[in-house]
Amino acid sequence: MAFTPPPGAPAKTPDAPSRVSDNLTFSNAVDAFIAWLSVFTLWLTGFIAWINTFLSEIAATQSDVTAKSSSAATSATNASASAAAAALAANVARWVAGSNYAQQGIVVWSPTDFQNYRCINPGVSIIDPAQDLINWRVVNYVPPWKLASGAYVASPGDKLMFNTSAAPGSIQLPANPVSGVTRIDVKDYANTFSSNTLIVLRNGSNIEGLAQDMTVTQSGRSFTLTYIDQTMGWKAI
Repeated sequence: MAFTPPPGAPAKTPDAPSRVSDNLTFSNAVDAFIAWLSVFTLWLTGFIAWINTFLSEIAATQSDVTAKSSSAATSATNASASAAAAALAANVARWVAGSNYAQQGIVVWSPTDFQNYRCINPGVSIIDPAQDLINWRVVNYVPPWKLASGAYVASPGDKLMFNTSAAPGSIQLPANPVSGVTRIDVKDYANTFSSNTLIVLRNGSNIEGLAQDMTVTQSGRSFTLTYIDQTMGWKAI
């Protein structure tokens, strides 16, 4: 931002006219003071305008800096993700049907679509990771939001816009969830959970440490359920 200096200040303020000290020249002193006051008023108006302009330029510069900072942070995040993906790609083995992938987090590439997939549920893998999103997730995968209603059976990683505008609904939680990994996200699609409730079926696991289903009755409710362990089961965030 190019700096524009403020308007120059007027001449030195003349002494205020006094009937005592300026007895003989009072009228002339008054005229001189009023003339200076007129110049000062014009200068003050210009100075106030300069301050407003200067503050606006500062705000615009601050906004530009914030935008560039955000853009830089996004670029850094993308670069980090790209670097991580490149590092993974350098040592990734081809998926082989019937192999025992015994460690969570193992990455393989699919011979179907040549994408890298990370193991969620360890064990013998029969289905190609590209078709087995219960046990595998594509690296850097971001699941899309999808519309659901009625009696819905959830899969790990589901992001559900659940619609109960016509009738109550239910979500059956995934079986065999993995601690700290398996999660689902839910949003009230039509803000109708208070009139048509949503029941979350625990499917054998606790919810908030209790062996009972979860009833959602608050309109507009959004929540994430993450599986923690066998004791607490699913925790709502």
